[in-house]
Amino acid sequence: MCISNFSKTNSLPIEVSVIIPCFNNSRHLEETLQSVADQNLQGFECLVVDDGSEDGSWDIALKFVQSNQLFQAHRRSDSLPKGANSCRNFGAEKAKGKYLVFLDADDLLEKDALSYRLKKISQEADLGIFLTANFSVNIHQVIPFSNLIKKDKGTQDYLNLFLDYRIPWHTSSGFWKKAFFQKIGGFDLDLQRYQDVDIHIRALSDSELKLWVDTSSKITSYYRKSEFHQQVTLAKRSFLLNQGFLFLDKLRHNLG
Repeated sequence: MCISNFSKTNSLPIEVSVIIPCFNNSRHLEETLQSVADQNLQGFECLVVDDGSEDGSWDIALKFVQSNQLFQAHRRSDSLPKGANSCRNFGAEKAKGKYLVFLDADDLLEKDALSYRLKKISQEADLGIFLTANFSVNIHQVIPFSNLIKKDKGTQDYLNLFLDYRIPWHTSSGFWKKAFFQKIGGFDLDLQRYQDVDIHIRALSDSELKLWVDTSSKITSYYRKSEFHQQVTLAKRSFLLNQGFLFLDKLRHNLG
């Protein structure tokens, strides 16, 4: 199911597509979508892809669709596997933009995030990387996601960091050229964890990748460290371990 606002027309070309997978995120989704609606760039679209939410998430998405022509709300088809990666890939297929931004349903964008990224990125780049900050409760109390982005680092250096599980940037840091994202196969549908590490390893391993990294201090996205991410339980440890074995098996298959 797709809901979009056809009562208004937008003659501007779509340059950037923001894709947000959503599952029972009613607590933070409105704040996230508002941060997208507040962008000072008009040539973009936002696709919310719901993964079968049972709370009020779908209604929140519909509210933004009805009030803003730049928003669309999709429900993942039952023919597709459940999961955020499936929603991201589905959104990428539907996207009209040249560039893709993947935002989680509780993360935030700086008001000029899209215009800044579009202005700064090299036109030849397949993947642009911009700074992300972490926060837990207060958006005004943030810390950098990492300190591993440096002027003297190149593609191989960043690949080595991901292989060493020293993650230099967050999923929302990426500014993907849609054609390249699709070329490498998008997000792996089998992985419910480590998917960000996996896709960046595959991207950085591509010999034709043109990587562009913003080494300024400008923060354009904010990663919310939710209570779930900070919880440590036996079941979660077991799940992460099993996902880790699956990720390593895929890594061995992909890289040899």
